[in-house]
Amino acid sequence: MTSRHVSRWPAYHHVIFDCDATLATVEGIDELAEDHPERETVAEMTDAAMRGDVPLDQVYERRLEMLRPDRGAVAEIHKRYRRSATPGALETVRTLQDLGHHVSVVSGGLAAPVREFATFLGIDVADVHAVETRHNELSGQWWRPGNTTGEFAGISDSPLTTAQGKVEVIDQILEGSGERSMLVGDGVSDLAAADRVDLFVGFGGVSHREVVERDADIYLSTTSLLPVIALAGGTIGRAVAENEQDHNPRLFDTAFQAYTTGRLTFRDKALSDRFATAFDLPSQSPEPTR
Repeated sequence: MTSRHVSRWPAYHHVIFDCDATLATVEGIDELAEDHPERETVAEMTDAAMRGDVPLDQVYERRLEMLRPDRGAVAEIHKRYRRSATPGALETVRTLQDLGHHVSVVSGGLAAPVREFATFLGIDVADVHAVETRHNELSGQWWRPGNTTGEFAGISDSPLTTAQGKVEVIDQILEGSGERSMLVGDGVSDLAAADRVDLFVGFGGVSHREVVERDADIYLSTTSLLPVIALAGGTIGRAVAENEQDHNPRLFDTAFQAYTTGRLTFRDKALSDRFATAFDLPSQSPEPTR
């Protein structure tokens, strides 16, 4: 008698999230431009960077120079993060941590609001990497100490403000680990770091970018992040969820439903087939809704 080969979907120990338009439904720095007279110019610069036409370091420096956010604007961004969690973000992060995953945030968003929001999600601030600036006065860290005029003085100098910034930071996070890793993000800076991890999941539930949709290993077009639990947890995570009362095995079903309805699509058919076989799903998903 021959034993039937059982395919397994591997677990990814390191799960690294972008923040803006991934963990949160805001765009952080970009939303500071909502009432700015040059809002369209700022948006065009952002789009150009996301297409890869303009280096991100130039875009960040120019946007910060143009926007000159005051104290109230930065405070409002804090509030928007707190009330704008992507559906499933809190449950996804906490379930992954309960299953033993190391969750990090590598974000091009404002450092102080991103850290505060990550703390709300249960992520240690030591695992949060966001845009720092040279000046540390106020939450936005963009004013000279003792400045009473509100004059803008900050120029971002974080490696995260360059096109390769996330590459550098992710290399630091994973250095010497040897564990499987996954990156979840929506932008070109995330895509630039895709070859630094074992699996890049493009999230299109908040901000759809065609280049991410096309080149991600897996593209998730649902509004919820819950399918990430199955993608990161693998068959081992599912077994834990089914056997321990603290976990809900039905959380994995959200990924399976996304797969069978074409909202979880794979660039590589072999990868898709492996996922389907591991979780006893139909061998092929419908035509991608991309």
